[in-house]
Amino acid sequence: KKLWWADHNLAQLGTCSKRDGRNPTVLRNKTSGVVHMKVYDKAAQQGSNSCQLNNGGCSQLCLPTSETTRTCMCTVGYYLQKNRMSCQGIESFLMYSVHEGIRGIPLEPSDKMDALMPISGTSFAVGIDFHA
Repeated sequence: KKLWWADHNLAQLGTCSKRDGRNPTVLRNKTSGVVHMKVYDKAAQQGSNSCQLNNGGCSQLCLPTSETTRTCMCTVGYYLQKNRMSCQGIESFLMYSVHEGIRGIPLEPSDKMDALMPISGTSFAVGIDFHA
């Protein structure tokens, strides 16, 4: 059995022996801000949910809302079609730079999702270009 820990001062996540604290293993560095953890173990789960069979009919993400209901969602760069199950790629979007990086939003004002995964690590990007 393992004990999972988060070290706020060293910004690390890790494990060690639950019994005596031996065999400490750092799993991730640079994890500042972790205030709560919960370990998920599929074998320990009980009951069923509406996403277990065929991903609930969702083409990408299936989120169980109860034992009998679910909501389909899409990953970044896709939008949920009218059938509320299928995802389609966003074809037109605005790409822009901000101090923190580069972002993209759909041209459709009603769509509040990101059109592309935000790109960080760019310092003071003042111009961008895109080639498909």
